[in-house]
Amino acid sequence: MKKVKVAHITTIDMSLRYLLLNQLSRLQRIGYEVVGISSPGPEVKAVTSAGIRHIAVRITRKASTPFSDLWALYRLYRILRRERFSVVHTHTPKAGVLGRLAAKMAKVPIIVHTSHGLIFR
Repeated sequence: MKKVKVAHITTIDMSLRYLLLNQLSRLQRIGYEVVGISSPGPEVKAVTSAGIRHIAVRITRKASTPFSDLWALYRLYRILRRERFSVVHTHTPKAGVLGRLAAKMAKVPIIVHTSHGLIFR
């Protein structure tokens, strides 16, 4: 039986390490194929050392960066289409918008977003 392939998308690598690493490791231990997608950074080493594959996509945290955002959307779409994920789970505001849109365009069957610690209600 083929493993269910799950991508977790965050804006920065720190979110993968400090917010999600236990969850990603658990999913992998119980049989899912798990991939973390975020901007490159110093915390990627801890994620990959835990056995989680990482794909780097530069996603800016700035509010208004239309050209960078379009490029990130295009890269995410290409990755999601090529990798053929069963589930895409997004975290953080910018990665949530771009990741869900790219997943929809790539026809990922299950798309989930989790809001973490929003400042505004």
